[in-house]
Amino acid sequence: MKNTISMSERIRKLHHSVHLPNNNAGLVMGVGGAGAIIVDYLFNQLRQKFDFIIADSDVKVISSFPDLPYLLLGESKLAGLGCSSPANGVLAAKASEKELQSTMFAYKEIILVLGLGGGCGTGSSMEIIKMAKLMDITIHIITLLPFEFENRHRLNALQYREEIKVLADSYYEFDNQQYFDQLMAVNASMTLEMFYLKIQEAIQDYIVAELLIEESVYVR
Repeated sequence: MKNTISMSERIRKLHHSVHLPNNNAGLVMGVGGAGAIIVDYLFNQLRQKFDFIIADSDVKVISSFPDLPYLLLGESKLAGLGCSSPANGVLAAKASEKELQSTMFAYKEIILVLGLGGGCGTGSSMEIIKMAKLMDITIHIITLLPFEFENRHRLNALQYREEIKVLADSYYEFDNQQYFDQLMAVNASMTLEMFYLKIQEAIQDYIVAELLIEESVYVR
């Protein structure tokens, strides 16, 4: 008989990992599932330059990245489940306001990495930006716009992107469809797995070129 683990047991099994060293140029936070995947890649490439953390309401997503510090968002409201909608993403971030403020307090600059169109990345990021601005923290957004075949997610992304753009201090967007078409024109055998690696590499290059200022001291 297959053993099943309840959501509360999953949450208890998570190691407490909110503490950050605060000894690098700034903080990179992956919000939602797509953000977590990208930040996991960036962590292995840029850990000497930035501190890293992932934030999600879904305990299964958090558990997939045991090496990364994390914030489990909205546990009191969503009990470790995914957000499923931007409205729930907002709810999750609001329910974890103290934890988010405590995590962000040590930094003057934060990079949020997320995929637009889902629940946590879209909804929670808007609240996180608002919290950060009240704390006089500069927020840079790096986001992915869903493929055209991801109909509902792409519509959600197009609906919320302008609000996020207005809130953030800087905004950089990768349109998955447009970027994939460009890569396919060069390499017709491009797979989605190859594409996502290219996206991760491109995000790393953008951060190093545009957001990493060696002489600045971002830590408070």
